[in-house]
Amino acid sequence: MAKGFKTGGREHGTPNKITGELREVLKTALESELNNINDYFNNIEAPEKKLELLSKFLPYIIPKLNTIEMEGNPPPAIKGITFVNVSKQFPDE
Repeated sequence: MAKGFKTGGREHGTPNKITGELREVLKTALESELNNINDYFNNIEAPEKKLELLSKFLPYIIPKLNTIEMEGNPPPAIKGITFVNVSKQFPDE
């Protein structure tokens, strides 16, 4: 191998054949079980087990939010809210 240069093997970005085949097998197995998930879940009697299972699936259903940092000055605080009764302006017809 020349110093600093790749001279053989797969090109950069070429997917691993075994990984692709394994993913396809797992995908097929999971797709065949999707119809049974509701039954499996309903057969779990212990509430703590149901919560544990839900907490494991939750990141795949609702993605985690990233934190953001504000730059500059924060917006001014809201000092008060005034409620207006609009029902007098738009009486029932």
